[in-house]
Amino acid sequence: MKKLQSSKPQGASISQRESRYFSESARRAIVEEIENGLSKAEASRRYKVSQSVIFKWIAKYSKFYQKQLRQVVEHESESLRLKQVSEELERVYALLGREQAKSMYLEAIIEQADSSLNLDLKKNFDVPQSPLCKNKKPKNH
Repeated sequence: MKKLQSSKPQGASISQRESRYFSESARRAIVEEIENGLSKAEASRRYKVSQSVIFKWIAKYSKFYQKQLRQVVEHESESLRLKQVSEELERVYALLGREQAKSMYLEAIIEQADSSLNLDLKKNFDVPQSPLCKNKKPKNH
């Protein structure tokens, strides 16, 4: 059996992409042509570049192209929910402040009573009852 030989040389089956570089002045000239009426598809065929490259050059070098600002549109319910959450947070902070002040006030009263009665009024089950409490009789139901 004979082997079939191809007419191509061995290294010819692998083709490399041609790397090309366009200077900034060349890019600007191509963008100017597009601004003067040349279509983007025609420019990409004429200069053998992809259309995405053409669009990038237009974004970078065009006199007429300006980046557009993105406008975020939020639904009314989102802003209303944010407002409600912030109001609730303010109420919680106010309540927390009041409870903290109340706790500090009660601690001050306990400390004052401790110093005047010479007793530890904080809950401690190992300490016997004060003499004032022993005289009282429990109520019978």
